[in-house]
Amino acid sequence: QAKLFRALAMFDMVRIFGSIPVITTIAPDITGDNVNEVYPQYFPKQATEEEAYKQIEKDLMDGLADAPANNNGNKTLFTKSVARAMLAKIYAEKPIRDYAKVIQYVDALTADGFDLNTNYSDLYAMNASNTDLAQRNTKESILEAQFTSGGGNWATWMFGRDLSNYDNNFTWAKWITPSRDLIQAYTNEGDQVRLGQSIVYYSTTWSNYYPSNHYPFMFKLRSAFNSIVKLRYADLLLLKAEALIQQGSDLSGAADIIDKIRTRAKLPKISAAVRSNKDALLDAYLKERRLELAFEGQRWFDLVRLDKVESVMNAVYAKDAGRKAQVYPFTKNSYRLPIPQPKIDQNPNLVQNPGY
Repeated sequence: QAKLFRALAMFDMVRIFGSIPVITTIAPDITGDNVNEVYPQYFPKQATEEEAYKQIEKDLMDGLADAPANNNGNKTLFTKSVARAMLAKIYAEKPIRDYAKVIQYVDALTADGFDLNTNYSDLYAMNASNTDLAQRNTKESILEAQFTSGGGNWATWMFGRDLSNYDNNFTWAKWITPSRDLIQAYTNEGDQVRLGQSIVYYSTTWSNYYPSNHYPFMFKLRSAFNSIVKLRYADLLLLKAEALIQQGSDLSGAADIIDKIRTRAKLPKISAAVRSNKDALLDAYLKERRLELAFEGQRWFDLVRLDKVESVMNAVYAKDAGRKAQVYPFTKNSYRLPIPQPKIDQNPNLVQNPGY
């Protein structure tokens, strides 16, 4: 389980920063006898992205062999199913891309018993009295962090109001909110189910900047009791559709997966013209992931993985009236965040990412 946890952390790091140090041992304390041998271990160089992915792959394969089987009553465990989900996700990425393995491991998750919840609302709903989460450990959840007491978990206040501890006042300005473009995407699609479960409007007044009294907030994290779902089956099932589209041999199978996701959201199936056209189907797939997985930390990585950052992000500024003019266009250098300067100051062997 520890190796799976390390693989998960390293997977996020390599997607965010690119080349990172790959550390698999703890450096011993420095003494007069070992200083020449040990001292360099405290200042590791960055590995290539491919080298990082190879270590992630190794950790996941080790975990797949040794981790416990999936436990439907406890989705906080790093299980064999978590390993399979992570393997599917890493094989979709460029450094070690293998679409056949993406399909293989998603099919293994299906064999493990994972499926979509019948109702999309079951993923995030509170109980009738708003005193606890309605469901944990759903059949769609693969890995989640749970907060059963509600104490000490203040993440909800970063995004909106806590329904279990409702307060009409906000103690700080908004951090992360839905774009008008995203809201319009739901509206254009007629997607009332996922719009209603993903975005909420609160009556507000602001002491600075926001000249509005009715503003949208993210609604998937509704209370301090809500689980933070790191891996869920809908994400992986759609990833299988991506693999089928990119392989080009089974567009119909990919379209069937997208339609399954859409059916739960009470939307019509995609058209025959889209089903038979690879480029159109890929666009439909990306739109479906955007609407299904909004605010779950997937959209940016989808755009990077499929080389869509420049075409999508540079068009955003022209979509919203009142938005400030774009100063720095998105380029290939935008795919990675800068290495934090304090880390470079501490380790002279770290090289800053291009463009920063």
